[in-house]
Amino acid sequence: MYAPKEILDGKYEILGLLGEGGFGQVYLAKDLLLQQRKVAIKVLKTEDAGRRNDFIREMQFLTRLHHPQIISFHHYFIHGDRLHLVMEYCPGGNLWDAIKETKVDINGAMQRGIEIAEILEFVHEKGIVHHDIKPGNILLTEAGKLKIADFGVANRAIGTLAYMPPEAFIENFSKGDDPRADIYALGVTLLELLIGVNPLLEFSGGDLLETKLRHDFIPTHLPRWVQEILLKATNPTPEMRFQRMADFKEAMISRSVPFVLDKERMTADDLAEKADAAIKKKKWKLASKLIEQALYCCSDSVKALVAAGRFRIRVNRFDEAAQFLNKALRLNARADVQKEIGWIALEQGNYAKALSMLSDYLYRHASDYEAINLLIQCYFETERYEQATELAMSVGRKSPCFKNNWVISQVLAGAFPTKACEAFGCDPNPFLRYNAVVATETPRAWGTDGGAKLKDKLLFQDYRFSSKGSDKNLLSIRVEGTNRDFRDQIIGLGRSDRNDVVIPVAAASRRHCVLVNFPDDVWVYDLNSTAGTYVDGRKVRKQFIIGVHAVKIADWEFEIASRADLLV
Repeated sequence: MYAPKEILDGKYEILGLLGEGGFGQVYLAKDLLLQQRKVAIKVLKTEDAGRRNDFIREMQFLTRLHHPQIISFHHYFIHGDRLHLVMEYCPGGNLWDAIKETKVDINGAMQRGIEIAEILEFVHEKGIVHHDIKPGNILLTEAGKLKIADFGVANRAIGTLAYMPPEAFIENFSKGDDPRADIYALGVTLLELLIGVNPLLEFSGGDLLETKLRHDFIPTHLPRWVQEILLKATNPTPEMRFQRMADFKEAMISRSVPFVLDKERMTADDLAEKADAAIKKKKWKLASKLIEQALYCCSDSVKALVAAGRFRIRVNRFDEAAQFLNKALRLNARADVQKEIGWIALEQGNYAKALSMLSDYLYRHASDYEAINLLIQCYFETERYEQATELAMSVGRKSPCFKNNWVISQVLAGAFPTKACEAFGCDPNPFLRYNAVVATETPRAWGTDGGAKLKDKLLFQDYRFSSKGSDKNLLSIRVEGTNRDFRDQIIGLGRSDRNDVVIPVAAASRRHCVLVNFPDDVWVYDLNSTAGTYVDGRKVRKQFIIGVHAVKIADWEFEIASRADLLV
């Protein structure tokens, strides 16, 4: 804390403290070298050199904008290991103080809102988003003219929670150049001007986010046109807000919210719906083409982004899926992708997150059997076999996969003797038949001596393979120029002669990998083998196959085609 009369940087005499916050303090001082001009000196708490440099570069850039309604930045200096920013001083205080002292009528509030929007429109055109618009950062000159201050968080996606949009509450949110964040904050600021208080300040944490998402904080006693503008500006879905500050300004000037039909977004959403239908039918090439067209029409269509994420999950491209779904969530925090996020977490081994996401999702979508099977898989992978058994049993008749997953969970829990699996050797479900053989065969392909365990060799059945045995596909493998065609839905490969394809290499495991063979849904599953399974030169745990691919197991190589007619 600096005392009055203290001299900083050899020329600034401290007059008093103007305010303080999480960033540090702001002091009023007079410049002894320039006709005793008054300045505001912001003293930043951070001692991090990187952050210091960021602030300096940003303030210097803002100075070059030369906008009369943006607080001027004079220069900076270091004192006591702290960065000091010397700024223009506004003697009229800030807008928050003005609201407390004098009630603003609707016309006055709208005029202030228009003025702020014009300044931000200019800033946004320069690629800058303020990210902390609020009455406390809107200063007043002695003549009452507005000036925007505190660009220290610009393009950093941080600010004051009560004024921040819902998407900023999302983990890893980093869309620092989205002007719709400032549109939301100005909407809240305009509301505060109109009613004298910010109703969001009484909430915190999850309650604050829930209130923002519920979107019921706009008073109904305000004129209808005012409500419409505020509801548009503070919509929890970014796509439903004003998309540009110029649009927000125009609505305040005309006192109405014009309806604009976004034809590109309509087209993208229609294509995304067709892509979802193609995904369900396993028409992968068609789905990929439709998604590409949808995103070309409108790159921020939430429906198209979600479809892109779902498609990539289905073809085992989980990292890419996460990118699309995270972008969808940044655009719309309420996008219904909880199941997909849980699925990705499951595949990435983040079982706690997967269990949480899937459990919450099923609370709202209790009859989504695919999500139920994913939850069973979470229990299975974390060796909570009793929970897996109980859940699989409760929905056992809904799909053959539940019976298979119930049996293998019982076997691994020790509650179901492996010999009893022999009864399933003739079951129509190919997964169950395969698992019955693995669990009972002699010699065993698994052991307890530090090598592969029984769990590694059993096949957990995905809901997508819910066929009762009728869906056949003819795939082909080529080894040393000779083709072999298969219609079996589970094709075992390994060193043991119990496999459908015997691998004549000592480094191969007894049960090395399997091919899961369904129409338009062919996969390679590695069974925690010692040497690993490589598809197109990349080691895989589970790999979707479409077209022709090269597979290598130790020194043994072959080609696999998802349809026999592709190998000619």
